[in-house]
Amino acid sequence: EAICDRVVVLQQGHVRYSGDIHALLAQQSSWLIQARGDGSWSPEGQGVQMTQSLDGTWQWRGNDAALRIQCLQHILATPHMELISVTPEQRSLEDAFLDLLNSKENHDASHS
Repeated sequence: EAICDRVVVLQQGHVRYSGDIHALLAQQSSWLIQARGDGSWSPEGQGVQMTQSLDGTWQWRGNDAALRIQCLQHILATPHMELISVTPEQRSLEDAFLDLLNSKENHDASHS
C-alpha cells in the first residue's frame, strides 16, 4: 500500500481486480458509531453489528449509509444518549483481497 498506487489481483489466471489501490479499499467501506446511554435500541434491517464495551459505551458498526443515518438520528433524538464519535473504518489490502476471492467462490457456488 505504501509503495504502489495500482494493484492487479489474479485468481486462477483471471483478473479479479485491476486498478487503483485506494478505490479498491474504498469499496464496502464501513463506519463505527460510539455513544453512551440507553443503547438497547437496534436499527431496523440487517447489516449493523451492535456491541457494548465494559465501560458502558455502545458501538454500532455497519457499511450501509442509510443505517448510519438512522443510528445517528436515534442517538441524537434520545434523551440521556451522548454521541462520542462517528469514524470511518478503512479496510486493509489483505481484507480487500480476501473479499475479492470469497466473492468469486460464492459466485461460483451459486451457479453450480
